[in-house]
Amino acid sequence: MLRHRFEPRPGWQTTIAEEGLTYDLDSPADTEHYWNETHAYLFTEKQIASIAKQCEELYWMCLEASSRILDRRYGDPGVPEEAIDFAKASYDAGDIHLYSRFDVIYNPEEDQIKLLEYNSDTPTAVVESAVCQQSWIADKPGLRDTGQLGSMLVDKFRQILDQSDSPQLHLAHVDDELDELAEDRMNVAVLAHAARLAGWHVKVIPLSEIFWDEDKGLWLDGSDDQITNLYKLYPWEDLVTDNDSGYDRLLFDHGRDIQWINPAWTMGSSTKLLLPALWDAFPSHPSLLPARVDDPGEMTDWVKKPFFGREGDGITVNAPTFGVTADTNRPDDSGFNVFEDLGRYAFQQYCPPFAFEGEDHRINLPVIGCWMVGSAFAGLAIRESSRIITDDQARFVPAAIMEEGYLDRL
Repeated sequence: MLRHRFEPRPGWQTTIAEEGLTYDLDSPADTEHYWNETHAYLFTEKQIASIAKQCEELYWMCLEASSRILDRRYGDPGVPEEAIDFAKASYDAGDIHLYSRFDVIYNPEEDQIKLLEYNSDTPTAVVESAVCQQSWIADKPGLRDTGQLGSMLVDKFRQILDQSDSPQLHLAHVDDELDELAEDRMNVAVLAHAARLAGWHVKVIPLSEIFWDEDKGLWLDGSDDQITNLYKLYPWEDLVTDNDSGYDRLLFDHGRDIQWINPAWTMGSSTKLLLPALWDAFPSHPSLLPARVDDPGEMTDWVKKPFFGREGDGITVNAPTFGVTADTNRPDDSGFNVFEDLGRYAFQQYCPPFAFEGEDHRINLPVIGCWMVGSAFAGLAIRESSRIITDDQARFVPAAIMEEGYLDRL
């Protein structure tokens, strides 16, 4: 594994925008690009095969740990009791899992991953990984993609279709006013394209157009079309606690009338409670870091993570042995801290990331996103940061497999 410099393509900003990456910059005044093709991370085929094998083992371990969470072995998982019953029914029914992403640290010297977190419910960066990264690689002889995310999504959608009573699939994203840069909509658009290729009749809608018709006893969209199969890019933990709109009650009473993608059982694996559950089930496994619930115990160097959080929010790093501290677990301007209000945390042993120094002497700390489609490895998505917590200011950097002797030919 190495971080190699490349010349950006002429017109690359136009290219990625046309491919659906509409969120490269946060605003017209922003100068820090999210997409960074001045460098790429290059791997050998043997390294990717090893990462794939480790991730596929980790997937089945997460199923076991998730089952333990849904069995309530670790106390309150942060969602209502009825939500756990709903998720347990989904797990017991074997509802099909479309896709997910492990975020890991990879040490190429030891050829070993260490799990940082698992997004088994609403992973994004599909546009970057399945479209932009693939087109970046296309004109570079000697490089190839680290996986087949796009085609594997088509195959998995086809498998779900084969087991469905209806060929109609709704895909839902947050309403436009909550998605100013269209990140969610573009991720959903890529998944909708894969579903169409698999043979589904696809309809993309905002979440606000999903409702339960009490008279008809059906889930309907804004055009009164029945919803029987639904992909939603919206976290389960938010849906099942939405008592303002009443969605929570409707889900508990009528949720099994829909085939959900991703399934409800991912409530047991998309929480950071998964980390201590994994360590409890598989202590000292080489892909895991020691983890506990509610307190660090005897750990000197630790990372405190809220059960539910996105893009580095709510995290505290305390690693005095390494001289590292960082904190995004702070109250807002009004003094309210949503993570403290939610309550429980997972504590995970701090693992120093593998660092790469750039030509500008800036340290780059990559977090390796490992795509899974069902239980199969599907490629990499790498975000790097110069900060110890990978947050919404991290950069997406292409990843590829290099042929033997590739660097010698440059």
